[in-house]
Amino acid sequence: MVQHSSKKLHKPVALLKRILELGIHDQLTLDRVKNVRIINSLSLVLLTLTVFYWPQILSEGHIWLIIYYFLIPLIYIAAIYLNFKHYYRNATLLVVAFSLFYAFSLVPIFGAQIPSYLWFFPIGLGFALLFPSDEEITMYLVSGITIVLFAISYFFSSMIEPMVILSDPGDIATKTVPLAALLVTIFVSIVLRKYVLGTESSLMNEQERSERLLLNILPGPIAGRLKDNHNTIADACPDVTVMFADISGFTRISETLPASEVVELLNRVFTKFDMLAEKYHLEKIKTIGDAYMVAGGVPEKRDDHAEAIANMALDMLTVIEGFENKERLEIRIGINSGAVVAGVIGIKKFIYDLWGDTVNIASRMESQGEVGRIQATETTYQILKDKFIFVRRGSVNIKGKGHVESWWLLKRK
Repeated sequence: MVQHSSKKLHKPVALLKRILELGIHDQLTLDRVKNVRIINSLSLVLLTLTVFYWPQILSEGHIWLIIYYFLIPLIYIAAIYLNFKHYYRNATLLVVAFSLFYAFSLVPIFGAQIPSYLWFFPIGLGFALLFPSDEEITMYLVSGITIVLFAISYFFSSMIEPMVILSDPGDIATKTVPLAALLVTIFVSIVLRKYVLGTESSLMNEQERSERLLLNILPGPIAGRLKDNHNTIADACPDVTVMFADISGFTRISETLPASEVVELLNRVFTKFDMLAEKYHLEKIKTIGDAYMVAGGVPEKRDDHAEAIANMALDMLTVIEGFENKERLEIRIGINSGAVVAGVIGIKKFIYDLWGDTVNIASRMESQGEVGRIQATETTYQILKDKFIFVRRGSVNIKGKGHVESWWLLKRK
């Protein structure tokens, strides 16, 4: 029995929700979504209350008054229809203009027989939060007009000879005007609370998603600076260790696999590397094809930058050795330590990047290295020789730099 009643209630509630959501689509701003919902809600409530007064109006027998009260619901239906057709501003202006006209028209029609000025309370409340933020001036103008019309209705209704003398001033419909105004005010308040708070919650969720996305692109401290300051972000970092890793023969492997499997394989490998970077609190800079770049000591200085990079490099070899795939993956790794310039470039699809000889030589250490081995420069060796075991490789000819001493990093001591 309870389930049957619940099903009966579900259809009207679903219909009501559909009406309130008419005109809303994914491309609308949150301000405009709030505006559409309030217009639809206000129109539906005022339409319903007008129908409630039909029996009283019919009993008075004034043809023009009957026509007027039968036209009112059509106005509010038209406003909802305008929202549905995406004429949002027209719908807003129609509801604002006619609601003010209707409330004020009750003064000459009924005079002091009914407290028609009470209608300005729910109308004013609805108007206060009706307009989007880019129409704030219009909101203040409409609110001012509402206050003026309320004052005129309140102070002059008793001085005006009404156009309609109610046959039964004590009729229940007349007595319920204050109650109806109160109910509309409460309803509008509830609707506003639900949708305004819901809109604010959506805005906060959207902001959190944007911040999470930004943190996936940029280091936390850099993201914070970028939000606070739009000037160029460029830092001189004197003590940094940079590592490049390249999957050897990946181009050959990719030619034998479907595109989806190539991307999935690379994603699995780099996800493992990302986890290692997170484990050692290192900063992943970027991936370039099948190459992976990571650095220690940026954007925040740390004394163990070289040690953390060395630990990650050794773990990367272990990851690749234990990787399950159809083709045996192999990797070359190059490491160098020194000064870099770090910063953010671009205004669209921006990236946090590193520049300088330290970066270039680290890249050469990788490209001129050997598969399955970690090649480090003399600078990095001098920093790590007390904690890690190295074997001297000898001199490597680096384009633009000449011969550079290099070492193979083997393991931790």
